[in-house]
Parts: sequence; C-alpha cells; structure tokens
Amino acid sequence: MERQRVVSSNVDSIGYDVSSKVLEIKFTNGKVYQYFDVPKAIHEGLMKSESKGRYFKSNVRSASFQYKRIEEVKNEPVKEESGITKPSDDTIKESNQ
Repeated sequence: MERQRVVSSNVDSIGYDVSSKVLEIKFTNGKVYQYFDVPKAIHEGLMKSESKGRYFKSNVRSASFQYKRIEEVKNEPVKEESGITKPSDDTIKESNQ
C-alpha cells in the first residue's frame, strides 16, 4: 500500500485503501501496522489533523479497530506531503553504498 509521509513526531507515513477500509500507519520507530474496517472519515480526519499522534490515540487506538503489525516492504515508494513520490529511505541508503 502506498503511504504518504506526514509531519509528526510519532507517525512517519499513512496509507488508506478505500475499497478494503484498511488504514496503514508507519510509526517513527519503524513499525508498520494495518487497522481494519476504518471509515474513510477517520483517515481524512487523521490526514487533516494538526497532531497525528493525538488524533491516532483518540480516534484509532481508542476505537479498538482490529489490527496487525506487518513487515514493511523494502524499497516501496512513499509519497511526500507535497504529493511527489520519492524512493524510500532504504532505497536511498542502498544506492549510496
């Protein structure tokens, strides 16, 4: 799932699949989680919120959506907040070695 990088001290990037209602979040600690049956309005609110971490805690974690931790796919592009797709940090590290 393609995620969009966000400005946050807790959340690195966020993705959402409308058809399956899956919200995918990569945290700044590198862990990636998928949350299931998340309404589109929750994703939109998260993306618009000033504090991604606070919104997540209040509207996702506290709502008790089913979730699972997943392994991140290496070299998957991440969309910057500007909407421009860039290689992941792993791709940049590998190409500089």
